[in-house]
Amino acid sequence: MQGHFEIYGNEIRLLDRCLKDLKLKKDDSEDVNELVSKLPIVRVDPAEHLVKNGKYKIEIENFIRCKGGSVPGCFFSPHVIQLLDRSTKGQLVFEKPPSSAHTLVRFSSLTIYKSWDLQLIDTLDYLHSISIVHCNLRTDNFVFSDNGKSEVVCDLESRWRKRSVPEFSFQGGLEDSR
Repeated sequence: MQGHFEIYGNEIRLLDRCLKDLKLKKDDSEDVNELVSKLPIVRVDPAEHLVKNGKYKIEIENFIRCKGGSVPGCFFSPHVIQLLDRSTKGQLVFEKPPSSAHTLVRFSSLTIYKSWDLQLIDTLDYLHSISIVHCNLRTDNFVFSDNGKSEVVCDLESRWRKRSVPEFSFQGGLEDSR
């Protein structure tokens, strides 16, 4: 298939031209202080932890949902970066990823790419099982181990989900859309 397409639910429509990008505010962050303040404080060790400021409520809610074993019947995925809690400065504290996205350029093996694809499928299956739809899959939202054997999703902002995923227009998410 060639050309420009719009996907709306299960419908794929051919477009005569590419849609214009949305005009984004330079900083469209939300006030997440109240949500972050509910997380326990953890001591930050730069050798073991990564810290970042939360930008969107949905991002923090998604990471909380992914916290290991916090959803009955769903186990955490080793391919989603784990939110540990918050720092004394109110930043989100994560386990330090195995490496960085720069590892990606070092590998060209089809076997490794297939392995990453399978890991991504497992990750998406896990996220969907807890009603998270990742709306921004791209390589800079992943980190890869130095040996190339594993990938980790490190971004769950999903700020476009209500605009682009019709299933989320229902109050109950995926379950309510059936």
